[in-house]
Amino acid sequence: MRNNYADTDAQPELLQHSPADNTAAVCTKAADSEQFWVVDWITWSYDDTPTGGNLVVDIGGTTVLEVDITTGGPGQLEFNYPLYVGTKNEALTVTLAAPGAGKAGKLNVRIR
Repeated sequence: MRNNYADTDAQPELLQHSPADNTAAVCTKAADSEQFWVVDWITWSYDDTPTGGNLVVDIGGTTVLEVDITTGGPGQLEFNYPLYVGTKNEALTVTLAAPGAGKAGKLNVRIR
């Protein structure tokens, strides 16, 4: 990213997490004094209907997106306009809530 706008030529990076059963899947990108992070899409799956399924995106400790997930299987959010806060040096955290006992979740996030 340059200045405070999203650079469409920036090289994308894929963050992934597939934790053990009944554990939150978390993808994190540390703060960088020269960059701000842009989220292009988020894909997740639960192997069964979750108990309290939820997806949260935090940038710089501020929640910028929160959605409930009520069914198992895959889901995806694609952002026509990338999700970001144009402030450099802010960490990015995407969290897929733990699905419940005996269930697992997976999380994939494409950032630039």
